[in-house]
Amino acid sequence: MRCEPGRWGRVLRRTVAGTFVALALTVASPARADIPGVSGDPIGGAALQQPPARVTVDFGQRVDPDLTHVGVTGGSGTEVVAGEPDVRAGRVVVPVTVTGRGDVTVAYHVTFVDGASRVGAYRFSVGTGVAPAALSVDAGRRAAADLPHAHEIDPVGAALLVVDAVVLAGALLLLRLRPRDGIRVPMRLGPELSGRPQSRG
Repeated sequence: MRCEPGRWGRVLRRTVAGTFVALALTVASPARADIPGVSGDPIGGAALQQPPARVTVDFGQRVDPDLTHVGVTGGSGTEVVAGEPDVRAGRVVVPVTVTGRGDVTVAYHVTFVDGASRVGAYRFSVGTGVAPAALSVDAGRRAAADLPHAHEIDPVGAALLVVDAVVLAGALLLLRLRPRDGIRVPMRLGPELSGRPQSRG
């Protein structure tokens, strides 16, 4: 069985390009789909008659204390955190001073010890007798983004991003140079682009 000219070259290029893409997806950040749900005390959606002295958020697995942030804001949007949070394993306890009635928002941005992260927010009410409206996923992310913190650049994460960019660039280059209709795409610039004078016969 004879193969048409250039067929094996095309197969090789597609195989290498597919390998590059697979490697890029493997090198990407370690986002996990099996992170357990977040539970709180008070729980999300609770309607309390009296304000709590603390808010506890349990993330179900061990978190990095230096990269874990939980903020609590009252109905007017002002922060009600009354002291340093206590981070133990996968649980964060935040002392709060809630005055007045209204909905309280608990926002979090946590990084687990395996490098995965999670952001979100939930609400409970105090003194209104009515459960608060649930936050959408986008609203929870915006609330978490407003947390007053700044992370230092992770050298390992930065290196992975660089490798990821190089791998994707290589894959795109191989796809761009693949032959079309059995004709190899030349890498050389034409005379009109190279700046060299054209020869006239």
